[in-house]
Amino acid sequence: MNKYFLLLAFLFLCLYASAQTQGKSTIYAYKQDVLPGANRGVITEGGSEVQAQGSSGKNYFIYIASSSRIYPAEMWINGVAYSVRMEIINNTPVEMDLSFNQEKKQLVPKTALKVLKLTPAPYTQTKYFGDISRIAANNELVIVYKQNGKFFYNSVKNMKELEAAAMQ
Repeated sequence: MNKYFLLLAFLFLCLYASAQTQGKSTIYAYKQDVLPGANRGVITEGGSEVQAQGSSGKNYFIYIASSSRIYPAEMWINGVAYSVRMEIINNTPVEMDLSFNQEKKQLVPKTALKVLKLTPAPYTQTKYFGDISRIAANNELVIVYKQNGKFFYNSVKNMKELEAAAMQ
C-alpha cells in the first residue's frame, strides 16, 4: 500500500513541476479586419467576365512587455496554435496611423520594460508546453513563453479592435 501511495505522490509531483503557471508579463493585443479590395474581373476565352473573389482576413498587432528577457514559444489565437516570430521594440510608445486624417492610436504606452512585437507564423511543434488548448478555448489569445528558465503563459480574453483596413 505504501508503494502505491509513494508512486502516486511522485507522479503528482512530476505533473505539478511540469505544469505551467500564469506569467506576470503585460500583453497589448489588437486585431484589425482587412476588407477585400476592388473586385477584379477576368475575361474568359468566350468573352464572358468572371469575378475573382477577394478575400478578407485579419491583421494582428501583439506586443508583450516584461521586466526581464522572455522567449516566446507559441501563441494561440481563437483556439488555433501558431509559432511566433518576434521583433525587439527599443522605443516606446508604439503608435499606429489609423486613417487618412493622420489619427494615431497608441498600441503600447511609454515604458521601461522590455517589449517584443509578436507575429503569428505557421505552427511547427518543437516541444510540448502542456495542455494549453483548455486555456485557449476560453481566451482569444494565449502566449506561451520562457522566462528565467521556466515556461509561463499569459492570456487575453478579448483583443481590442482597430479600425478596418481596406485593400486596394
